[in-house]
Amino acid sequence: METKEKRLVNNTIIFTIGSLGSKFIQFLLVPLYTYTLTAAQFGITEILLTAVNLLIPVFSISIADGLLRFGLDKTLRRENVLKSAFIISILGTILSIISIPIFSLYPTLSEWMVYFIIILNLRMYRDVFAIQLKVEGKNTLFACDSMIYTFVLSLASIVFLVPFSLGISGYFFAYIVSNGISIFFILFFGGVWKSFTSGRFEKQLMIQLLKYSAPMILNGIAWWITNASDRFMLQWFMDDRAVGLYGVVAKLPLLIGTFTGVFNQAWIISAVEEFEEENEEWFYQKVFHQYYAALFLSVSVFLLLLQPFMKVYVSPSFYEAWQYAPFLLLSSVVSGIAAFMTGFYVAQKKNLNIIYTTIAGAFANILLNAMFIPMLGVLGASIATFLSWFVIAIYRMKDVENFACFPLDKKVFWYLFLLCIQTITMTFLPILGIVFSVVLIPYFFYQEQEFLAVLFDKGRKKVCSFKKSKR
Repeated sequence: METKEKRLVNNTIIFTIGSLGSKFIQFLLVPLYTYTLTAAQFGITEILLTAVNLLIPVFSISIADGLLRFGLDKTLRRENVLKSAFIISILGTILSIISIPIFSLYPTLSEWMVYFIIILNLRMYRDVFAIQLKVEGKNTLFACDSMIYTFVLSLASIVFLVPFSLGISGYFFAYIVSNGISIFFILFFGGVWKSFTSGRFEKQLMIQLLKYSAPMILNGIAWWITNASDRFMLQWFMDDRAVGLYGVVAKLPLLIGTFTGVFNQAWIISAVEEFEEENEEWFYQKVFHQYYAALFLSVSVFLLLLQPFMKVYVSPSFYEAWQYAPFLLLSSVVSGIAAFMTGFYVAQKKNLNIIYTTIAGAFANILLNAMFIPMLGVLGASIATFLSWFVIAIYRMKDVENFACFPLDKKVFWYLFLLCIQTITMTFLPILGIVFSVVLIPYFFYQEQEFLAVLFDKGRKKVCSFKKSKR
């Protein structure tokens, strides 16, 4: 039992060291962007990177998902899995170049086409090679790569945007340089190049990979619709400035999303490894309770500190965007819960269930954005994002309860109800929201005092252990 938890905790710590540090630096880059780019310029960068995120699963055939699942399969040679995944990625590059005339039909992409194609393909290969590090159990190197990528991105952004004042071009240059250096590090310092050259192409394995990964294209597109289509709809109904304001506040849930992201990277590995082991029901329930407790506590505190934080975080021209943030922070909670459920699907190779639930949320997102953006503007996009993720979370919790040994903890719904009240009051009645927050946060801490005591004790032991190792 302790081995299961220890393995999960160790993987989470390693992924957190890399991702939390890198995401935190990206989080700190937002003030730089708000002082060197106008809201409209920042909106253009959001549109291009959002389009990249949409098309990566299309042109890569979501092969990174297949590489992770089949690479962890002990009956297969992981070097051969990597070889097949790389060949599929090359085909994706060829298709992306052929598709340039289609991309050019969209004015924003047409103007910045060279940057768009380069970033799209660099991201595609970086995703595949980085996943291979996790497949090979090189989690420390995975974390190092994440930190190197962010350090280079930060340095390049400062150089290109401040002394050289390159504007949007400088923003994209920084992304190209950081992705290129990251790929070089993974291949030659992470040992992935050696794995690639020692792998053999197996036609049957490639077919299996495609059968698993191809349906995930729909999941990738649906995920994009839920997370990012609002940028395009804001540009359609409003303008680039609205996209820029939304893009800035969309960075606020970044640290929350980083926690859920790195945890779920480790959680998926544990869910796969512990599948069909004894006492897995107890293990799953305990992990989920600690996970959602940390989510609710952190977001509730963040909501209370939101307005003063925004005054020092962004330039005055972006400050008005604070009012769009509460619902996005709330959406990070329900999206985190939905992401946790993914571990059960991956463990049982029920990837179609992931797709169905994500598509349901995508349809909800499109309809809600079309309803709310014309009425409420940028705030409407924030509300639509929360509601669509709520649909996905509820769908997945009910679905997982049907096929896994995982009875739902009803306490999560009570916590969610309270956090919804805090979000609504902070958005529309800030003074009342502050009063409610001052009452709610101590209540959360009181309810989770046992979990917090355990967390504090484990943290204290880690610090003591670290000090002893230094002596």
